[in-house]
Amino acid sequence: MKIEYEINAEDLIQFNLFHLEMDKRAQKAFRLQTGVPLIIFFIYLVFKYIKQSVSFFKGVLIFLIVTILWTVIYRKVFKKIIELKMRKILKSQTNNNNFGIKSMEFHDKYLMETTKGRKKKLFYKNVFRAVETKDYIYIYEGPGIAYTLPKKYLTEDQLKEIKNKLGMKSVFKKSLDNNS
Repeated sequence: MKIEYEINAEDLIQFNLFHLEMDKRAQKAFRLQTGVPLIIFFIYLVFKYIKQSVSFFKGVLIFLIVTILWTVIYRKVFKKIIELKMRKILKSQTNNNNFGIKSMEFHDKYLMETTKGRKKKLFYKNVFRAVETKDYIYIYEGPGIAYTLPKKYLTEDQLKEIKNKLGMKSVFKKSLDNNS
């Protein structure tokens, strides 16, 4: 089975955002970046309470409001920053084999991706992980390195055959540190 498809900057950005969201190390770093400022702010409020310049109720209320706003806003800002950085990196890479028209052939024991005349073979037994999202199939050959296959180019039968060859189950929002 051969599939012709095109990968653009948006597809690569979506892969990187997905990977950051699902990778346990990235999740840990995000929690740390979110939590440390809140702890510092909490300590600041405790000192204000000890000096009696802020009442207990007012301090708790301020902390809860700041915690909710910080958590929601920081996640959105973090994703936007990553997206902007990715766009800048991708824009600067003019000779990039990650973009453009590609084809992927699924054979009995391996898959073969062809990009601008360059062929790359990956045996199914060497697939690190394969993950399906709403819009993509990511076929990992190693941590953080994956083939991105947009599902909009696949028929239902092709999708079933690919999932069968890769031994996949539908996995949405599953941590990437679990082999699936």
